Amino acid sequence: MIQKWEATRGIGYSFGYNQNEGPEHCISVEDLVHTFVDIVSKNGNLLLNVPPRADGTLDDGTVAICSVHRDGSGFRQLTDGSIRYLRSSLSPDGTSILAVSASRGFELYVMDGDGTNQRRVPNVPQGAAFASWSPDGEKIVYATATPPPNPGADIYVINRDGTGDTRLTHAEGVSEYPCWSPDGTEIAFQTSRYGNFEIYVMDADGSNLRRLTDHPGSDGRPSWRVVER
Repeated sequence: MIQKWEATRGIGYSFGYNQNEGPEHCISVEDLVHTFVDIVSKNGNLLLNVPPRADGTLDDGTVAICSVHRDGSGFRQLTDGSIRYLRSSLSPDGTSILAVSASRGFELYVMDGDGTNQRRVPNVPQGAAFASWSPDGEKIVYATATPPPNPGADIYVINRDGTGDTRLTHAEGVSEYPCWSPDGTEIAFQTSRYGNFEIYVMDADGSNLRRLTDHPGSDGRPSWRVVER
């Protein structure tokens, strides 16, 4: 696995709300896309802070899924913003997009690769997040909150059509950011079951759980890399 990192910035010159800033001070779409492509190409994540106003209200602007070539060209908006999507990923065969919606609580949606035919994945509870495709594109792994008496979050896997929902983890604390191995046989994830976040890996059916890290600080957001020998 390769270490991931995260870059954070505000939508304008300031990281938080600044009443002296207007739309002309916000980063342009073109610059944002180039910044995003540069960070992702170096195995990073971009966290864009859109702060509340001084009275605590939020901007109700639309949030859309867009696509762009890896060199920053060919920018296209795929959704119209009527459903507020937070994160999305392209299926392994490139024909479908998996997205997390925050319009009515966190829900999972699947759509065609061009943004059409948007439909909610059935039988997934509200609160589902951190979803990703299996390497063959037939299953979706996700994390969602668990109810009392042991509130937290656990990891589930479901078929892309909404059948076969199966809970994979059963522990106190929060288990999230599941990530399939390239061959689809294992899932890595971060969990706080013993205090701070550490990285674990399990077989794709939830069995054979193994702990990978044991550090005083938190370890999380695992990813896989194929190493040729």
